[in-house]
Amino acid sequence: MRPSPEDPRSEELSFGADSGDGPRPSERAAEWARAHRRLLTAVGLSVALVAGSGVGGWHLYEKSNQPLPPPDGPWPQTGRLSVYLCGGTDFDAGWETCRSGGAATAADRQKIEAGLRAMPELRDIRFESREEARANLREKSTEGTEPDLVDIPEAYRARVEPGDWKALRSRIEALPGVSNVFLFRDGFWWDKADIGISLCPKSSSLPTNPCKGRGRPTEDEKRNVFDRIKALPDVETVYLEDPAHYLKMLRHSYWEETGSAANDVAHLPETFYVKLKRPPARDTINKIFEGMPGVNDVSDISAFRR
Repeated sequence: MRPSPEDPRSEELSFGADSGDGPRPSERAAEWARAHRRLLTAVGLSVALVAGSGVGGWHLYEKSNQPLPPPDGPWPQTGRLSVYLCGGTDFDAGWETCRSGGAATAADRQKIEAGLRAMPELRDIRFESREEARANLREKSTEGTEPDLVDIPEAYRARVEPGDWKALRSRIEALPGVSNVFLFRDGFWWDKADIGISLCPKSSSLPTNPCKGRGRPTEDEKRNVFDRIKALPDVETVYLEDPAHYLKMLRHSYWEETGSAANDVAHLPETFYVKLKRPPARDTINKIFEGMPGVNDVSDISAFRR
C-alpha cells in the first residue's frame, strides 16, 4: 500500500538525481530543511549533548582514578569519656589522688557511678572491668603487636554531648577513687570511612615500624597502594588525607593538646581512607596490604563505631 502525502513515511530523506519534474534537488533539500527546522534543532542539540557527555564522562572517569581530598565536614562535637579508677597498680603512680587514697573501694565505685549518672552531658554510661579492657585492647591493637596489659585499671566509659568539657572533667576528677579522666572528640573519619591505610611518614623512630629507615612513599608506591584499594570489592569512595589535614584532625579530637608535638607534621603520614558498601574482615584487609612498600599501618575505622 502506497503511503498518502500526509503520511510521515512519505517524507523525502534522500536527495537523488533530478527527475526533470518539480524543484531541483537542492531546492527540495532547502524546503525540507525549512519545514523541519525544529527537528534539526533538536537533533543538533542532542548531538551536542552526547558529545559533551562524552567529554564530561571521560573527565569523570579520569577523576575516578584519583583519590578525593577529605570532605569539608562535618567535624563531630560529641565525644567519649574514660574515667579510670585507682587500683593499687603502677598505673596509679603518677596520680596524687591514688597515692593518698589507695585503690577505689566498692563505696567509691557507687559514688562515682551515681555522680556520672547525674551529669546531663553523659549518656550510655557503663563499667569496664580489667578483663573487658584487656579484651578490647587486644581487639584494637595492630596485628603482630602485643599491648602491655599488666596495669590496665577498671574504668567507666560514656558518650559525651557538646558542652563545657573542662568543667565536666573537673567535676569528675573530684569524685573519690578516680585516678584520671580522658575526654576525646569523636574521630573525623568514623562516619566517613571503613578502613584507613596510613603511609610511611617522613621520619619514624619506632623499632618495629615497617617504615623505619625510609621516608615517605614515592609516587609509584602511592599509585600501587591506590590501585590495590580500587581492586577491593564494593569500594564506594577513596580519600587521601595529607599530613596537614591529619594534624587538624588530631587537634580536633585531642582538643587539649598544646605541646610542640601538636605542631610537627614530619612524623604524620598521608592516609588513604576507604568507604565500602560491605566492609571485609580486618584480617583480610591486613593481608591484602601486608608488606606493600610505603604502607605503615591498616586501621579498622568501622570498629570505632561499634
